[in-house]
Order: sequence, then structure tokens, then C-alpha cells
Amino acid sequence: MSQNPQSKTDKSIIKKLTAIREEFLQNTQPLYEFKADDPRKIIPLSLEFKKKQAKQLLKKLRQSTTDTNWSYINKHHPNTTALDVGNIKLSDIQWLIAMRSGFSSWAKLKHHIEASEISTQAIKSGQPSSLDGDKKTLHIRCGNDIMTSLAVAGFTGDFLTFADPYVMGAAPQTETESEFIHIRAKVISNAFEDHKNAYEDLSKDYAALYKAVEYKRVMFWFEHDAYDIFTFLKLLHFYSHQPQRPAEMHYICITSYPGVKKFNGIGQLPAKAMRVLWEQFQTVTDQQLTWGKQAWQAYTAPNPTQFQQLAYSDTPGFPELIPAMQRQLRDLPWLQDGLSLTERLTLQILADKGDKGDMQATELFYKWYVLHYEPLVFLGDAMYWKILDSLATSKHPAILFHKPSNKVVEWKVTLTDFGRALLNHHAHWVKSNGISRWFGGTHNHCNPDKQDCWYWDETKTNVVRVIDK
Repeated sequence: MSQNPQSKTDKSIIKKLTAIREEFLQNTQPLYEFKADDPRKIIPLSLEFKKKQAKQLLKKLRQSTTDTNWSYINKHHPNTTALDVGNIKLSDIQWLIAMRSGFSSWAKLKHHIEASEISTQAIKSGQPSSLDGDKKTLHIRCGNDIMTSLAVAGFTGDFLTFADPYVMGAAPQTETESEFIHIRAKVISNAFEDHKNAYEDLSKDYAALYKAVEYKRVMFWFEHDAYDIFTFLKLLHFYSHQPQRPAEMHYICITSYPGVKKFNGIGQLPAKAMRVLWEQFQTVTDQQLTWGKQAWQAYTAPNPTQFQQLAYSDTPGFPELIPAMQRQLRDLPWLQDGLSLTERLTLQILADKGDKGDMQATELFYKWYVLHYEPLVFLGDAMYWKILDSLATSKHPAILFHKPSNKVVEWKVTLTDFGRALLNHHAHWVKSNGISRWFGGTHNHCNPDKQDCWYWDETKTNVVRVIDK
């Protein structure tokens, strides 16, 4: 999950990683590291430990036919011959350990550990080799959270932050790019208080995309959440036009990282991981460009039917993007209660973990929503506070949002009786409060007494239009 759009004071949109590295080396402030018990922190994998673990598990399985590992082995092992205490080998156990560590083979687990150690030593040396130095390279990401890490890791190309949060607000099809930027700038300026010059800033970002043709290679750094994926879809749509397309385009879209219990995004990884990830980039094909263009056009269309069809197609052009597309559909209001998934999870947290429905806003978001309840984290805190505002300021509020000052640590959230009724399916948010909300190019705008609204049907995994005659 990348960060919210940042207010720009530096007029240079495309940054040089060599300059970022020099600035970092002159600064005594180290890169941020998570605390030891934080589930987002990398626990380095040890090959010696894995070898010892494999030998111990082999001994255990040769002495027991009831161990729970047996069912997994015989269900997933690539060998067609059934394994038992008499024929199981060390290589079979190594395969099992590799699979449960996130790798398809022991060789790939071993390679990752060795690559991580080499990366660590390269950075410790103070002079890591430039992995992108063979070609003029532009790195693009929907946030600047990995920019310094790339520089510290020895990358010497340029870096472009392109951060327009398409998961939020209107993103309709328009006749001109300028008209689209105006719409998006209004969304951003309304959502973030420090973005009053959003149109000027956003125009520079979009203009910078045209600079990609000046590079031999463009690298897209993304993870699996909706914030990243919808930015990627926009970029695929943009670069599907041949005159704007660079000579080479490569991408990464990861869902996890070995040794990380709670993976939210590339930005949480240390600099050494950037060098390891470099090996995992794939080339963007013409077919993927076409599919990405189609998916973006479907998302910005005036109704979500085609987008739903793409998100649940049997042969997607980009399998890595599908979970985020499906998650975004679940933020349409649901038929059963009119709540989006994000809204329902919020109310559920307050009911499950709150002190009689009360909770500090920071605990609600950072501890429970991000780390435990949200299946595919994509919201930054500023976007989440806007969702809380909506739940609190409607005619029939689902929560009370107490903000005695501008200090977020002092904010408090309380579940109302109406919020409990929504959770128990005794009330309906849209029928009680109406709605005015965008899903890409679809504008859900209806009053409580007259509906014309697109809903999500979770049981049928489909979009449904409800019209009051």
C-alpha cells in the first residue's frame, strides 16, 4: 500500500536516485525499521535453520502416520506416487518447507536466501553495484515510499512518483485529459487539506508520464492492493498508445515477501529487498497492454457491469491484478445492508474490539483495520478518516466521530445503535441515508425515497442495479 498523494514543493517531478543517495549519505537519519515484534518486519530466512528443520521433520514423519503434514504432502506434492513412512525422502521434506515459506521448490528458497545475503553485503559495503545502470531507466511507483530505499540499494536511474488515488472519488471517461485531471484534482483537494494546488501538481504528474519515451527501460513497482493496481491499470491504458510507449516496460506486482508475516506493500521492505525484487520483474506484453487498457476503460465506464465481467473472467490477461479488482467491487454498497465492505469492517471492529463500542481512531485504523480485518489493505489513513466522516455525518449516523483537536491521537470513534442495527441486518444504509459516491466512472447518487443505485451482490459475486419504479 503506497502513501497518499503528497503535496509537492519541489518542482522536479522526476527524481535522480543518485542525488537521493548523496542526500541520504549526508544525513545521519537511518531508514525506518519496524520494531522486532511488528508483523510487518522481515525475519531473515536462514538456510542452515531450514536444513536442520527439514532433517528433524523427516525423522518425525518417519515415525508417525498421523502427523498433520501428511495430508498436505500427499495432496500437493508434484510426484504422482503416494508417499508414506517407507519412501519419504529428505528432498520431499525440503519441498514441503519451501512451499510453506512461499516458494515452489527448495532450489528457489535457497536462491532467495543467497540473493538476500549478497544484497545485504552489497549495501553494507557502501558501494553496491548499479543493477539498472546498463540502460537509461525510469522507475515508476504510486508513492515515494521506496525511492530512498532504491537509492540506498544502489539503483542509479530516475524515479517518478505518480500518485492519483483512483480508488477514491470520480474517475469517469472524458473527452480530454485536461478535463479528467480537473475532475481528479477536485477529488484530491476535497479529500486532503494540504492539496489545494492539486490541479497544478497533478498536471505535472501526468505531463511527466510522457517523458517515459526518453528512457530505454521503464520499471513499474507495484503490489497487490487496489491503490497500486488501479494506478497500474491507468498506466497500462496510457502506454497502450504507441507514441507514448517506451522501448521496454517491466513490472512487479507482489502479494507477499518471504519472512514477512503481514505484507501490506513494497514500501515496508528494507533496501536490501529492492535488489532481490529486481530479479522478479516481468516484461509487459502487448496482450497485457491491451487487457489493461480494456480494464481501465471498464472501470471508468458509467456502469460497472463490464468491469465486473473482467474481474471474474476465467482467463484474465493479468492474474495478479484480479484480487484487487474484486476487492474494489466489494466497496460498492451491498444489497443486504447498503454498506461497503470497508464501512462494514469498521463497524464490526467497533462491535468486536471496542470498549462498549468506543475506540481511539488510531487504534481502529492502524491496529485493527490494517493489521487484522482488511483482507487487502489499500487505504491510507487520510482516506480512511474521510470514510469515518461519512459514517458519522449522515442523517442516521452509524458512528460518532469525536475530534476535539487536529491531533489524530485524540480522535475517538463510537458505534451508534443504528450502526449495530446495520450489523444485525435490521437497517439499510442507502435506504436510510441515500448515497452520493463514485465507483470509477459510475456515479451512485440516490435519495432514500427513490433509488437508482448499483449494488454488490456478495452471494452471486455480481453487480445489480436497483431502480424504484
